[in-house]
Amino acid sequence: MQFLNASFKEKDAVKALGARFDFAAKKWFVPEGMDLQPFAPWLPAKAVVSGPSTHQDEDKRFRASRAQTANVDVAFHSCTTDEAPDFLADVRSGSKAPAAQRPAPAPVPTDWIPAVASVMPAFAPVAAPATARGIPLSQLLASVSTAIMQGFSSTWVTLELVSVRNHASGHVYLEVGDNRNGSATAKCSATIWKSGAGIVSDFEKSTGARFAAGVKLLVRARPVFKAMFGFSLEIDAIDPQYTLGDLEARKREIRERLTRERVFGDADVESGA
Repeated sequence: MQFLNASFKEKDAVKALGARFDFAAKKWFVPEGMDLQPFAPWLPAKAVVSGPSTHQDEDKRFRASRAQTANVDVAFHSCTTDEAPDFLADVRSGSKAPAAQRPAPAPVPTDWIPAVASVMPAFAPVAAPATARGIPLSQLLASVSTAIMQGFSSTWVTLELVSVRNHASGHVYLEVGDNRNGSATAKCSATIWKSGAGIVSDFEKSTGARFAAGVKLLVRARPVFKAMFGFSLEIDAIDPQYTLGDLEARKREIRERLTRERVFGDADVESGA
């Protein structure tokens, strides 16, 4: 690996020739195995350049020079409506009139051009290591799926139904979440497969409550991750006692609130009204 003495303005030229950026050293370098001849203008004095210049080398240098020349960024402040028409009119008239009749170019207002420091990036673009080839997204997600499958088994989880959709296939598709102090803290999709969908009707018979949004549940669920559909839960059991306890707690809270607001009297509360 050979480091280069390339300035910021020369970064596009050396990059076009195949140089990479070392963020630790904050320098551009030539990867191992590459010919140093094309990088001769940026090599330290002690570096040895071997090999005659070839047509390929000349072509690389030419393309690098073109890239460096083309990559000139000009940034303007947004101009006022009073300044812009006059400036553009001068430009347009100058482009259409014969050379002898063209008016002198209108001076560009200096406040349109920001300071150089404001347009120069703070650091060079991120570059992958010279040996990096990358892996397909499907391979990465398959690894995530395997890790979740091996790391988690079916677990009892408390959650709240956000939405319920009964599919024609017999599957039940859910959105579930965790709501603490009126704020959502978690949310994901969940599925009850057709083969186990009877747990929904059993729940409704046991609790007298509809299996609908807003109901809190204690369920047995297995976390799964699929490359095409993302993360979800597969639910295979529901404990109705948890929901009954939650419903009773809600009823008690409502009664206490109504008593405080003097909608019910103490006698009504004692009688279970």
